[in-house]
Amino acid sequence: MKRKVGIIGAGISGLLACKYVRAKGFDPIVFEAKSSMGGVWTKTLATTKLQTPKASYQFSDFPWPSSVTQVFPNHHQVLDYITSYAHHFDLLKHIRFNSQVQGIDFECEDPAVEAWHLWGGTGEAFSSKGKWTLSVKNTQKDSTELSTAIYASVCGAGRFSDVPNIPEFPLNKGPEVFGGKVIHSMDYASMDGQMAAEFVRGKQVTVVGFQKSALDIAMECSAVNGVNYPCTVLYRTEHWNLPDYLPWGIPLAYLYLNRFSELTVHKPGENFLLSLIATLLAPLLRAFGSAKRGILVDGEASSPLKTDLMILATGFSGDKKLKDIFVSSTFQNLIAGSPNATVPLYRECIHPQIPQMAVIGFSESASILYTSELRCRWVAELLDGTFKVPSIEELKKDVEKWDEYMKTYSGQYYRRSCLAALHIWYNDQLCKDMHWNPRRKNGLLAELFEPYGPLDYSSYNVAKGFDPIVFEAKSSIGGVWTTTLDTTKLQTPKPLYQFSDFPWPSSVTQDFPDHHQVLNYITSYAHHFDLLKHIKFNSQVQGIDFECEDPALEAWHLWGGSGTWTLSVKNTQKDSTEVVYTVDFVILCIGRFSDVPNIPEFPLNKGPEVFGGKVIHSMDYASMDGQMAAEFVRGKQVTVVGFQKSALDIAMECSAVNGVNYPCTVLYRTEHWNLPDYLPWGIPLTFLYLNRFSELMVHKPGENFLLSLIATFLAPLRWAFSKFVESHIRRKLGLKNFGMVPNHSFHQEINSCLISTVPEKFYDKVEGGSIVLKKAPRFWFCKEGILVDGEASSPLKTDLVILATGFSSDKKLKDIFLSFTFQNLIAGSPNATVPLYRECIHPQIPQLAVIGFSESVSNLYTSEMRCRWVAELLDGTFKVPSIEEMKKDVEKWDEYMKTYSGQYYRRSCLAALHIWYNDQLCKDMHWNPRRKSGLLAELFEPYGPLDYSS
Repeated sequence: MKRKVGIIGAGISGLLACKYVRAKGFDPIVFEAKSSMGGVWTKTLATTKLQTPKASYQFSDFPWPSSVTQVFPNHHQVLDYITSYAHHFDLLKHIRFNSQVQGIDFECEDPAVEAWHLWGGTGEAFSSKGKWTLSVKNTQKDSTELSTAIYASVCGAGRFSDVPNIPEFPLNKGPEVFGGKVIHSMDYASMDGQMAAEFVRGKQVTVVGFQKSALDIAMECSAVNGVNYPCTVLYRTEHWNLPDYLPWGIPLAYLYLNRFSELTVHKPGENFLLSLIATLLAPLLRAFGSAKRGILVDGEASSPLKTDLMILATGFSGDKKLKDIFVSSTFQNLIAGSPNATVPLYRECIHPQIPQMAVIGFSESASILYTSELRCRWVAELLDGTFKVPSIEELKKDVEKWDEYMKTYSGQYYRRSCLAALHIWYNDQLCKDMHWNPRRKNGLLAELFEPYGPLDYSSYNVAKGFDPIVFEAKSSIGGVWTTTLDTTKLQTPKPLYQFSDFPWPSSVTQDFPDHHQVLNYITSYAHHFDLLKHIKFNSQVQGIDFECEDPALEAWHLWGGSGTWTLSVKNTQKDSTEVVYTVDFVILCIGRFSDVPNIPEFPLNKGPEVFGGKVIHSMDYASMDGQMAAEFVRGKQVTVVGFQKSALDIAMECSAVNGVNYPCTVLYRTEHWNLPDYLPWGIPLTFLYLNRFSELMVHKPGENFLLSLIATFLAPLRWAFSKFVESHIRRKLGLKNFGMVPNHSFHQEINSCLISTVPEKFYDKVEGGSIVLKKAPRFWFCKEGILVDGEASSPLKTDLVILATGFSSDKKLKDIFLSFTFQNLIAGSPNATVPLYRECIHPQIPQLAVIGFSESVSNLYTSEMRCRWVAELLDGTFKVPSIEEMKKDVEKWDEYMKTYSGQYYRRSCLAALHIWYNDQLCKDMHWNPRRKSGLLAELFEPYGPLDYSS
């Protein structure tokens, strides 16, 4: 199996790292917070151009296109060039867009990490046997997952993005006392050209800073406002900003980017001869250029500079950004180093005391692109075992030498770790480590005086990626929503039935959207997040099987394994021979409400075979369109068996077609507390059953003594809540008039996930005679129709029986396994719930998860939370307990289901305890389970999808 390398950021450094790491046979995963690659080039000022001549700013094996003739291309051309590079080398398949790494943490079995003499224990990349866990937030879905990698490369912690550097001001002298607006250049750059122009139009703008962004913003303000509203540039220090790269007609590269120019500089680790040459050539260095320090404007308090808008072009806090990505405070302190020294990175890539991690693109150079490329190649060779790094003490000494160099030549800006005037010497060290010849020119004169650039280090690499595969038996997405009754509507209020990061469109105003609107919403979600490319439609999985070399599978103490799953897949359109796929992990999302109808069992010669009419399942009826279904039932005596949502909807459709001439009979076994609305006596049901306070009334799996005591003490209130809702339903629907008052409580109803909304005017139809309700604890068939137990002498004459009796989801789940062992394991005991830990994984079935099998008030958002949990598990954010511990947890939840769901415990319903359940998932994922602001909100506000959006 390929080793996984996590790469943070899909800017230039991230793309390069991906390319070169992949070339060495590793499996790179690039986490990019934005929806596109390119790093700082994705958001720039409208007038931004490349600051380095393009000859120095290019990939070593991918030249600029001939269509770009400018020496300094504009930002669109630069971004196009970077994008073309990524496409050319097929890098996009390795990138997880909208994936922001929130933090990284190192896990190692060796307790003596701090006592290591060599980096990583032996000086090699993977000798520590540790791993990094990356907490990754999906910036579109606002969900978080954990990813595990044996090596981490931080390429998104560069100096020029994300964390703005805001100057500190004395008390009551900062932006808070200013009557105008203060923004950072980052905010200004996020606007398009037209928006930025309108933003500054007619304003007195002051730009703080004197680097490139400040100058560009000032120019843009000047172009919009002219002399009527002059733009003020407030600066602290003058800088030698270049008019061009040709001082007196001589290319700057010949003065500063060749070996001769570097002979004038004292170098880290230089020998006596080089030190002597640098001393002798010092006057020549001064002749090439000198620095002039400016002043800080002060002493003008009596005449304030009037302004409407202040734009702080004050750079970014690159050090803080790099430090904060570490979860460990130890690593935070190590990477930060001393505030009076440079960031302590050996070769500007690895920290001597932080194993299995590299930082690319943090220090600066004359051309960040090609310096980053060489660093990425160095890291790839280190990963591949081409060389070992020296001892930790030697690494530290080398870092100190470079720190001394930075302070000598960069002055107050030493923390920028700039290599611009010594990049060849620096590259020489990388080349020597990789066993390359550092001399890249032909002949002594060329070696001394020709400028060095990217093409001097050119080579070629290729890469390979990974994609998830979704097997869908139908030709479209949407699951149960692809085939529904014509009158079907959502049964859950839409605020509870939505993705945490994708709200319903404003055009859907109903609380209970119809099935077309629901399907459109789901489809829009898939398109928005570009999911369709991962789906194989018309691909029905016939069976799955696990292959593992470990013969002691059944004796494992911990969940997991090192095997693979094989999936036998049939093309449902071509009816072709099955194709076998091999995967490392399987997620079953096959649900409860489709495919395998639940057909009641009847005594011999009392089943549908003796009936003279037709018997179908509600699944068959739902597969018809509205017109076909109407014609199918027209003029027939229809009996619908069941009293859940499908039964009620079908009865209403039959009533609409046939009226009182052919009344539809609804044959039911048990009355249910079906809801007329979600507002019992005007109070939202969510305030009674979907907040933490309501869950305090329920005994919970794994609760402590205090929670158990509270639940016991509040039991009368639980009873009162149930009676409160029941009274509303009885009054609103007139249940007593129809003999439809259930014998069980509403609390049991909601704990069984059996609540559904009654179709509008359903009981009006019953009263009018077009729908007939008939209780039948048992029934069977005869030639004329149906015989209800105790009424054998008067059969219920009927032409068509529609069995709205649900689905055999247990059988469906069991039959997908080819192994009898796994079939028996997943089925569990017939007297218990399906044994899934966290309702997701079976303790004894490795590398497999089941999503969407157990139920809730909102299956969508419960499924989303489970998917995030599985994703974090896959990424190594956490480990599950031992198999025995998981079994005990499953037993506790089984006991809870039986206590509160009664005969319906096999539905594994979490409706009245979904917050407690989500708490367990959150704790596993190291999230804070408390999602509200303040105690009262935490206790009494209902929980919903948006509470878990980040």
